[in-house]
Amino acid sequence: MNQSISIELARRDSMWKELLETADPNKVEPQTLRKLRFFSGQAGIYRDSKNTQRYTKDNAGIAVSLLHTGRHYSDEISESEIIYHYPETSRSGLTDSNEIQSVKNAAIYNLPIFVISDVGKMRKVQIGKVVSWDDATSTFLVELNPLNFLAHPNEIDHLDDEPFVPKAPRLPSRTATVGNRAGQPAFKFNVFKRYGACCVVCDMRVLPLLQAAHIIPKKSDGTDDPRNGLVLCGNHHLAYDSGLFSFEPVSTRIHVSAKTTKDEIQLTRSDLRHLNKLPHIDALQWRWRQWSVDQREDE
Repeated sequence: MNQSISIELARRDSMWKELLETADPNKVEPQTLRKLRFFSGQAGIYRDSKNTQRYTKDNAGIAVSLLHTGRHYSDEISESEIIYHYPETSRSGLTDSNEIQSVKNAAIYNLPIFVISDVGKMRKVQIGKVVSWDDATSTFLVELNPLNFLAHPNEIDHLDDEPFVPKAPRLPSRTATVGNRAGQPAFKFNVFKRYGACCVVCDMRVLPLLQAAHIIPKKSDGTDDPRNGLVLCGNHHLAYDSGLFSFEPVSTRIHVSAKTTKDEIQLTRSDLRHLNKLPHIDALQWRWRQWSVDQREDE
């Protein structure tokens, strides 16, 4: 880390310490956060250009905080991560693009950002680490309160070179106050980044209708590795989990249950060969074995 970035890291550490001395970070008055320069104005991304613009050649600066309200964007948050959407506003000039780049710069320079959430009329502040972004879905993946901030970013471009562990027993949650289970936003983000924002069996591309489906289900301790996932629309996710279709592991050909037909459940694809990257064959084989047993029992 160069000296100038070290200065900015020290400034952010000082901000956090001052906040802890001033208030409970789980319940802070908005005016306190403005006074301590955690955010300013109404923007969702605060980059404090006066202090951070000098560190980057792109003039975007480095994001200091993300404001998550859940009112304007469908951000998904759990106790351990948040999928944060790029701003899409009518502001003039390069405001949106500079804010987006400033969050990317926080990842590039490995600097913490502060994630600020609404708690009634108060605010909750958590330390965040931007681990990845996906321009195709206009989203960032931000880890909350990371145990090891210096760990490398969560990049999945070379994931296929890594060993695949099909099952990972679920760990107990640290808190029950957040709707999504820990890991679910990260799984969705990584699945969408790996396969694209399109249902793999019907080509539905309406983002709010798309979901990340586990091949080996979570109830069977299926891993959150994106190679154990596929992008499906809501209807086909339900059909898949109901056993109405499955994928032959080697050919990835889609097979349909005797209870229905491809036309009835509106499958427009015959296999997964149109994908740039495929799920791991071990995951497909596990699901295929289970599905085949169920089909024989239904005969």
